[in-house]
Amino acid sequence: MTAPLVRLLGFSPFSSPSVPSNLMVVYAGAYILVSMLVALWSFGRRDL
Repeated sequence: MTAPLVRLLGFSPFSSPSVPSNLMVVYAGAYILVSMLVALWSFGRRDL
């Protein structure tokens, strides 16, 4: 159930035609981890 254009091109606007490098995967993981830590720290300082 894919659109004809997606079948023709082999990828959609929500996917990438290339595989990300290992550095990009590490960067994305570190970014998520740091974001979560900042959010937890910020939430811990609030009055409930």
